[in-house]
Amino acid sequence: MMNLSVTSSGSFTAWFDCDEMFTDHAVTVYGSLKKDLKATNIEG
Repeated sequence: MMNLSVTSSGSFTAWFDCDEMFTDHAVTVYGSLKKDLKATNIEG
């Protein structure tokens, strides 16, 4: 499963469910279309 949110200012959050790779974990990526990636997190 995946979710992508983009604001009108160009900030984005992408969430990827990694259940097949890492049981009960997800990866979230934060960034800006004008700049670049700000952070990534593995959430469990």
